[in-house]
Amino acid sequence: MMKIRALKIAMTSVFALASAYTMAAGFVPLPTTGFSVTGGTSAYRYCSTCDVSPASATTPPISGYSLALARTFQIKLNDATHTNNTDVVIGTLRNYLWRNTTTNMCIFGVRLTGLTGNDYDLNTPGTQIFEINDIAYGGFAAYNGTSDVNVAYYVTSSSGDYGAFRAGRTHTAVQYRSSAGYVDLPLTTSAPAASTSINGLTSYPSGTPTAAQQAAALSPNWVTFTTRQYDLISEGTAQYYIEASCPSATYTTTQLDDAIKIRQTRTGDLIEIKVRGLVPGTGSSATTY
Repeated sequence: MMKIRALKIAMTSVFALASAYTMAAGFVPLPTTGFSVTGGTSAYRYCSTCDVSPASATTPPISGYSLALARTFQIKLNDATHTNNTDVVIGTLRNYLWRNTTTNMCIFGVRLTGLTGNDYDLNTPGTQIFEINDIAYGGFAAYNGTSDVNVAYYVTSSSGDYGAFRAGRTHTAVQYRSSAGYVDLPLTTSAPAASTSINGLTSYPSGTPTAAQQAAALSPNWVTFTTRQYDLISEGTAQYYIEASCPSATYTTTQLDDAIKIRQTRTGDLIEIKVRGLVPGTGSSATTY
């Protein structure tokens, strides 16, 4: 079983999001049953048409929503293996919550900005820049356990041309490299447990994954965005959106520990950073898969 380093970020402040369920241009559904693809079923779909164009990062991407909360905090990596228990600043995470009080729908937004390009591995010669290859967001099963959530992304002025390559109703980030053996839409067949964070090789750049190492189980509680954005010096990520039900009786602006997970998956140094995040309601969980 591969070893994945799970790290929590030191926060300087927090953030939010919410909004509407009417399908808008750019938003596409992620059903709990996955998608029929060649060879079987995949939790993932292509996201080439998932882009939206709000007026700004704080403007709701669908009409009828209002910004309920927005917070930012600094992302820091601090562990014995990479940073010798010192802080290495990776960038800033922004979390937004928009809500539609008429439909009791929310849109959750997440974006990373001000990426520093700092060396995150002080024990390896040269400069190792943390790659944000995957962003996972949890807490949706309590109110959307059998229903679709809708996803989209917004390419901001600081994120260049990079958006989501694919999006999935899964907790598992499946490693992607532009070489033999890697697939665009991982199957659910032979997938590891739904609680698996990253599925892939720990060797780099050599090695060819097995079919089981290119698979991901469905998870109604999680949404995962995969990006092919690798060189992140002075750049940010696109802003990723998830539209989901947030009933008035249980709606909350209280953050849930570990609801957002930032992953480095392309290289052999598999790292997951867990972050507090806003969720649809008080019944949401970050430990349900």
